[in-house]
Amino acid sequence: MVSGKRRGYARARRRGHRSAPATRCGTIARNRLDPRIALKATLRLQLPRLAELAPQVPLRFALVQQGQAVRSGELTMAQLAATLPPVPAAAILHPADANLAAVVLPPLPAHRMASAVAGAAEPLLLGDSEPYALAHGARAANGATPIAWADRSALARAWALLADAGLPVQALVPAPLALPLPEDGELVLAVQDHVLLARAGRDAGSALVLPDDARAAAANAMAWLRLTWQRQPQAQPVWLGAVPSWYAQPGPDAPAPRVLPADAGWGASLPAWSLALPALRPRRMQASTWRRPLAWAAAAAALWLLGLNLHAARLSREADAVRAQMAAAVRAAFPDIPVVLDPLRQATQRRDALLAAVGDRVADDVVTLALAGARLLPAGAQVDRLHYEDGVLAVSTVGDVGARALDPDTAARARDLDLEIEQRDGTWLLRPRVLGAGIGADTGVLAPRAGLGPNGGAR
Repeated sequence: MVSGKRRGYARARRRGHRSAPATRCGTIARNRLDPRIALKATLRLQLPRLAELAPQVPLRFALVQQGQAVRSGELTMAQLAATLPPVPAAAILHPADANLAAVVLPPLPAHRMASAVAGAAEPLLLGDSEPYALAHGARAANGATPIAWADRSALARAWALLADAGLPVQALVPAPLALPLPEDGELVLAVQDHVLLARAGRDAGSALVLPDDARAAAANAMAWLRLTWQRQPQAQPVWLGAVPSWYAQPGPDAPAPRVLPADAGWGASLPAWSLALPALRPRRMQASTWRRPLAWAAAAAALWLLGLNLHAARLSREADAVRAQMAAAVRAAFPDIPVVLDPLRQATQRRDALLAAVGDRVADDVVTLALAGARLLPAGAQVDRLHYEDGVLAVSTVGDVGARALDPDTAARARDLDLEIEQRDGTWLLRPRVLGAGIGADTGVLAPRAGLGPNGGAR
């Protein structure tokens, strides 16, 4: 049902908003609220006409905790922001600023609901929906979908004013849906600024603008209520604050009215939807455009660091395994080392110590014998073949050089090099002259003495 005629709303706009008398709230005006209360509280604001909203205009408010108003009063925006902590807030629009209706829609996917609601609302708006902020609730099983609309520019201006004052408003609720939530079979009613408000469910509400003349207002209101009770004969009327003087039983079988306290509306359960559209959200309340890219970058950096740590842990395990293998190899090669801390360095030092203990020359070193033979062979001799076996190097030469008799000078020079040289069947034979004792006797290592240097030359 369309909530009131546009002509009636025009008359309500001309009358303006008549603020309720201020409620004295000295505690909240002088002191900041107890943080323990504010932590679980929400703020409800009752707005005047959107065209009249200004920073210096007092606003009726209530701080609601667990469905009860724990603080209430009337303060300007600046006073509210200075007095109350930044708790979530909901603003209740003036009845003349927001309209409610219900349209029937077929089952549609979520991304097509907005365009379907705009098309269904155009006959109610008497024109294009572009100048209006249009919101809708959830579609019921019978297809009924609640919708609400208000002037887009006025709504955006009011929301920006509240945000600039430091009031974080998260919902802009039409007045009928801010009445106490009725129980099954009830109809909650109230009169506010010559507007009759009714709420029949969580998302169902309506409003009727009453004329200035009291008699005409009473006649219009009773006619509307009789029509309502013809549709819902057993509906229990529940009045907020007080029963109007013009109210009469709409029928002989109509239930007697019930009355709720005037402040019961502050703790009303609000619908899950409102006119606080994302497109109208004030710049101050909008999330930074860099927030999502920065969040993705932070997530990527965290993932990279995690992968880097995993890779470093794997490399550390591999390095530990290699060090363990090296330590085992060093212990096997040098059992006399008690503790292996630096395998490579300890193995190098141990090898150098063993080499220093056994001397510079190995008895069966073919290189040493070959260098010595190069110095002992006659000039011009050309080597045909080398054969090394059991510490003896056999040198075969090309031509008749090997067949010549051994020169005494060559034998003397060989003795100076601690070598023995002889000629047999045209082949020169070179072997160490003296073997050392101890380790050298078992391993073929010559004892250190004057003779060949590291490069095979005489010392």
